[in-house]
Amino acid sequence: MSEIRPEVQIVSLNAPRVYFIFFPLRRALKKYKPDVLIGWMGHINAMLAFLKPFLPSGVVFMCRESSIPSHFIKHYTAPWLFRFLYRFLNRYDGIICQSAAMKADLVNNFKVKESRIKTIHNPVVMKQGPVLPAAI
Repeated sequence: MSEIRPEVQIVSLNAPRVYFIFFPLRRALKKYKPDVLIGWMGHINAMLAFLKPFLPSGVVFMCRESSIPSHFIKHYTAPWLFRFLYRFLNRYDGIICQSAAMKADLVNNFKVKESRIKTIHNPVVMKQGPVLPAAI
């Protein structure tokens, strides 16, 4: 946490599970009035997308998808619930994916608008350093 700038405030909702975040999240958004709310895990992204119309307006909602949803959803206890919730991802102002395959999964399987998605690939760190192209 030492890398986080002092003006960035981290707020814990103290919710035992994502299913219980609605009221604590609503209270926190009203109290702190953030400019941006970022979801970073699949089940959190799905729930925030569903809840967005019921939360205070004026907040930019972004999410970072961390895996290919159609692959991980089947491992949940209630895959039908998350397949339903993922249909609301178009409510996000922007979605960040780490690969073209992840983006294609959202577009093809969950009908997310391609215009809402940006791909930022994960970097590859090599012990010997990056391989640079030969000079032209």
